[in-house]
Amino acid sequence: MAPPPTVDLRAVVRHYIARHRPRALAELASFRDEPTLEAAVRRAALTLLADGRRDPHHTRRPQELLERAEARLVERLAAIETAAAFSSLYQVIDNAVGHWTGLGHLYVYDAALRIGARKGVLPKVVYLHAGTREGAQKLLDAKKRKTLFPSELIEVAPALAELEAYEIEDVLCIYKDQLLSGAEELDDVVRCWPEESERAGTAFD
Repeated sequence: MAPPPTVDLRAVVRHYIARHRPRALAELASFRDEPTLEAAVRRAALTLLADGRRDPHHTRRPQELLERAEARLVERLAAIETAAAFSSLYQVIDNAVGHWTGLGHLYVYDAALRIGARKGVLPKVVYLHAGTREGAQKLLDAKKRKTLFPSELIEVAPALAELEAYEIEDVLCIYKDQLLSGAEELDDVVRCWPEESERAGTAFD
């Protein structure tokens, strides 16, 4: 069990709600408003924000790789459409491209979250990619976990009860450097990566 956090998590949650929740809600709404599921899949695969810019999480991914992922996910459109729960949607995307070199858990999660917004399915558990796992590890033992139930985190950090599962993922990522630092100032710079390299994978298959 990790030692209890020294930072005021109530302040962290308030900061997230004020500074980052509007951005997250606007992004999900932009995917929800895509005219077709295929349009949402294509945009999510290419990691494009509403204004057409590349998501900063994914700026280092080669364009060719993202275009290949786009083609592969469009091939899986029927399976994506029939996925009734976020976990099923995540698995479809993970099976399709998660093992490719240069992608991985963060890419799969972000794509699933955005496509899930279009489908009306959002995660009920907190998915752990590299940055989120580091943040979670400062609250409890998450080294070997792929997901955590929100209730597990809320037990040690009750302030997180105000947030949805995908927002807890955001908080663990954005504020990971401050969770045990006791820092009183919370800035607005999102530092929830470096880019992960969790899977060796294959180039394309």
